[in-house]
Amino acid sequence: MSSSWPDGWIPALLKDADLPVSDFTKRAILAWNASTPILPYTNNPLGMPAVKGKTLELLRTGYAMFVTMGDFRQAFAALLKSPSGTPLHDALALGEKYSDVWRAAHTLKWPANNTETDWPSGILDLTSQSYRDQASSVASPADRKTSGVIGTQTAFGDGAGMSSRAAANAAIAIQQATSAVTSFPGRGR
Repeated sequence: MSSSWPDGWIPALLKDADLPVSDFTKRAILAWNASTPILPYTNNPLGMPAVKGKTLELLRTGYAMFVTMGDFRQAFAALLKSPSGTPLHDALALGEKYSDVWRAAHTLKWPANNTETDWPSGILDLTSQSYRDQASSVASPADRKTSGVIGTQTAFGDGAGMSSRAAANAAIAIQQATSAVTSFPGRGR
């Protein structure tokens, strides 16, 4: 279990989503990830929400857990093709304004929008000062509230983190086994 996101996940995400692999898009996605309180074992660096019947949910937080980063990339690409994801696609693919990307991401009804001030605040921080003054809900970035990183809780030591990762691995294994069984010929009828 790694404690950091895999190398190259951002360019892979952009390619799979048919977005330009540019400094602008890479910085926007990296800032989004830095604003989202989630750990790498979820394979969900942007904090996509869980979808009943399609993804596992991380400890009743509303966040999805993906079996692989490829599954996450596929779900993100599908989002960009949906009506709710079109503004985000357009902001990343057709323009180079961080304000447009922040606004499109901020309007998504994702779990971090309920726990993080001005989520994804990392993208908001890339905008002009005048836009930040207008769009921010707090006077200073220091006033932002966050739930912190979901996962290992330092008050409980490494054992709690290992336990939550073991539970996550078990849940993913169950999801994979269920998918495998239902795909056998003659099943699911």
